[in-house]
Amino acid sequence: LRDYPDIHVDIIAFNDPAGGYDINKKPAEGRMSAIKNYLVSLGMNADRIHITEFNPDIISADPRYAPYADKRGIMLFARLKK
Repeated sequence: LRDYPDIHVDIIAFNDPAGGYDINKKPAEGRMSAIKNYLVSLGMNADRIHITEFNPDIISADPRYAPYADKRGIMLFARLKK
């Protein structure tokens, strides 16, 4: 990423349906922040790392995530700066 300054990273957290929004929001936000902090510690500019708002319905809202419908996790997407 150091070699490609126009690349930005979007961090997305998702969860399985168990527990619901209130239980999963804080841990998901903590995981996203930890990843951002780690990338910054490696020398990546924090302005290039974007944490998305936690949305437990992101899996059902986007068919790209269908294989992960019953899982918890974090996804990182690289994109060109807009």
